[in-house]
Amino acid sequence: MAWNTRIIVFITGTFKMIHPLGFIPFNRRKAIFWTFFLLTLAFFAVFQVLDAPLKTTASSGIVSYELARTPETATAMVASWDPRARHFVAFGLGLDFLFMPVYAIALSAGILLAAGRHRGVWSALGNALGWGAFAAVGFDMVENIALFSILNGSVAANPQMLGERLAALKRMMDGKGRRFDDLSLSYKLFLDIDAPRRGRYDEREPGTGKPQEIVDDMTRIFDLGFHRIIVRQRGRNATEVNRQLERFVAEVAPKA
Repeated sequence: MAWNTRIIVFITGTFKMIHPLGFIPFNRRKAIFWTFFLLTLAFFAVFQVLDAPLKTTASSGIVSYELARTPETATAMVASWDPRARHFVAFGLGLDFLFMPVYAIALSAGILLAAGRHRGVWSALGNALGWGAFAAVGFDMVENIALFSILNGSVAANPQMLGERLAALKRMMDGKGRRFDDLSLSYKLFLDIDAPRRGRYDEREPGTGKPQEIVDDMTRIFDLGFHRIIVRQRGRNATEVNRQLERFVAEVAPKA
């Protein structure tokens, strides 16, 4: 057998993880840490101010919203906030995207300073944890996007949840001495005829499916106390949107 006269050299050795901030000169690491640590404290101070309007019977602040275990718990908190509080939440979630790299650098730099005093396994652990601080930013971003979605109402609630939210709203109105009947409630229904969608709670989303199912959805919505329904269509193009709306006018609206 003829072999190709090519020499392959294998270099063996141990892999060593390098700290993500290891490129910073030793004489500047402490200054970097204190700079970003103080910035972290400044962000915390701002978040404390933004947190004040969010404390209600259903929410103890933005942290409780972030730690809500289920969408039902999170949506109940959103329902307990007035428009001003929701603006504070939206601003705080947006500001959090700026806060993420700040706290990651502060934490990672602190770990770098501590791990730099040790060798062996402690140094290797510090390098891994330094990367972990930045990995946490990725999870934090995913969480914030989900919280924005719930805040904007993109998680469709089933009729039972809607009833519970309206009951909570009525209790809040009564507590403030205001008449619940003075409210004008609107429901936004996303239309998709003959294309049932599975919702967040493993149920068919209202407004999707057969025409009669959508008629039943609208009847339940009106029975809950909503005064009007705003219909939107999820069509991929103008032709599909027009087709869906024509079917809604002919097959759904007359029966609702």
